[in-house]
Amino acid sequence: MSSKYRFLVHDIFQSQLDDFIESHSKSLKSLVSQIQSAVSDPLHSGKPLSGVQNSKLRGCIRRYHVSGRRGFRLICLIVNSSRKVVLGIFLSGNKRPSINYNKIPWEQYATEIYNDLINSRMDRFKEYRIAD
Repeated sequence: MSSKYRFLVHDIFQSQLDDFIESHSKSLKSLVSQIQSAVSDPLHSGKPLSGVQNSKLRGCIRRYHVSGRRGFRLICLIVNSSRKVVLGIFLSGNKRPSINYNKIPWEQYATEIYNDLINSRMDRFKEYRIAD
């Protein structure tokens, strides 16, 4: 897959990803599909998350449906600068009806991950490669 964007996995997101893969292997194909969608067309795929307090992140955080509308949620931060990356922020371990976005520190995760990126703490990231 050729994309101008890369999908980077931060330490914070890696543990969520590992837990998800271990617990929900049947939804892995859908997760990969959503990641592919995010890196292929990051500014138009998914839905913007509202209520973002950090002005630097407002309009850059999007959510995706994994395994359908009643399935899991993937939240990503789109960095549309010279870096051109999509950053995984949050991946729910529970299906949608039991998710309360107000109880998830997704914006705190996003801020920490974004700060690590702009401060070039690249040792905290791995590139997630999607097989063609």
